Amino acid sequence: MAVKRPLCAFASDQLKEMSDAELENLSYNFRVKWAALLKAGHDSKAKYDASVHSPSGTNPAVRGNLLFMRQSSNSFTNPSSNHFDLDSTSISDSRMNLERAFTPDNTTGGSGATPPGDTAAPDIPSDPNALSSEIVAYNKALQASFDTSLNPGLPTNTKYDDHGYLIWNTGGYIQVDSDASNIVDTILKHSNKEMLDGDEVGTYRVATSAPTDGGSGTWTQIGTGDSEAWFLDQIQTFTSDGTNLGSISETTQTAYHLWLKESLTSFSGITSVNQTQPVGWHSSSNSMRRRAIGSNDDLIFQILLPIYRQNPFFSSGNFPGYPRYFHSTSSSCETYQRNRGTFYDTNLNSSTIRDTFGPLDGTYYKERFASGTATIVNTYYLKLSMGDSVDYYRT
Repeated sequence: MAVKRPLCAFASDQLKEMSDAELENLSYNFRVKWAALLKAGHDSKAKYDASVHSPSGTNPAVRGNLLFMRQSSNSFTNPSSNHFDLDSTSISDSRMNLERAFTPDNTTGGSGATPPGDTAAPDIPSDPNALSSEIVAYNKALQASFDTSLNPGLPTNTKYDDHGYLIWNTGGYIQVDSDASNIVDTILKHSNKEMLDGDEVGTYRVATSAPTDGGSGTWTQIGTGDSEAWFLDQIQTFTSDGTNLGSISETTQTAYHLWLKESLTSFSGITSVNQTQPVGWHSSSNSMRRRAIGSNDDLIFQILLPIYRQNPFFSSGNFPGYPRYFHSTSSSCETYQRNRGTFYDTNLNSSTIRDTFGPLDGTYYKERFASGTATIVNTYYLKLSMGDSVDYYRT
C-alpha cells in the first residue's frame, strides 16, 4: 500500500501529481455521495423498522447506516448478523417510581359500649417508602455493516481503464492505477480524515438541534417526533383525581435526534479543473482525458465506492473503511475515535407526599411521588470510530 497521487493536466502541455489540496474536491464530492447514500438508506427513519430496513424490506439499509432499537426489556436480537452490527452497550431511560402506603378503615374497636368506641384507632397510614428509579426503555445502536461474504466486486481492469486515473509508476512511466490499496491510501483515507477531524460530511451526530460542527453546512435530522428520537429523556408525571388512587406516566424532558451532515454550505477549496480533475486514458482516441469528479460521476460511482464498501478496508484490517458508531458511558476516546454527541438521562431529585385520602373499598392511602428539579443520573456518548487503528485515515 502506498500513496500514489493521480496526475492532473495543470497546463496544456504539462502533467503533475496532485497535492492533497488538489485532491480535496474529489474527496469532498465522495463524502457528499456517501452522505446521500446514507440518507436514502434511512427512508426518513432513525429507528430500525424490519419492514423497511431488513434485507427483505421495502428500503433495505445500506452500508454505514446508523439506526437504533428501543424496547422495554434489555434483551435485544441482531435482526441479521450478516448485515448488521449490534452495539454491545445498552443505554436506558429511567424515571422515579410511585410509592404507596395504606391502612384499613377502622370502623370498629376501641373502648366504649357502642362501636367504634370512644378511642377508635386513627385511619392514617404511615409515610410511603423512599422512591427508587425504574427503567422505562432500553436503547441499542444498530449499524449496517455487511459481512465479507457480501462484499461487492472490486473494479475490473476495464472499469479502471474507462473511469480511473493515471499515476507515475515506480519505473517512472505513466500507467492506469488499478491497485485498490493505492486508491485507499491516496483518496479514501484522505476522505476519512475529513470525516474524523474536518468538515464531518458523511457522518452522524446526536443532538437536540442541528449541529454546527465541521463548518457551515446542511445537517439533516433523521426521523421526526419522539418515536424517532435517538434517545428520549423522560421524567415522571404524577396525576391524582379526588379520592382515587394516583398514577404516573412519562413526560419527555429532552428529545435527542440523529443528524447526518450532507454537505457544506459552500466548498472553499481549489475548484480549477486543471488542478482537481485527474487525467485518465481514453482508449478510443489514444489520448489523455480529464475525469469528471462530480458526486454522481463514474470515478466516484464505479471506482471509489466499490473499494470503500469492502470489508475489510485493506488486507490486514479488521473492519470496513467507513465510520463505525457505538455508545459509551465514558468520554475518553482512542486516537482513532471521536465523541459525536452527549446525552443525558435525568430524574426529578425530590419527592412529595400526597396526604391521607380515602376510604377506597375500606382502605385509606398515602402516596409519594417524584417532584423537584430534573437532575442528571446517567451520561451517554455516541462515539465514532475509524476502524480500530490510525491506519484507517491519513495522519
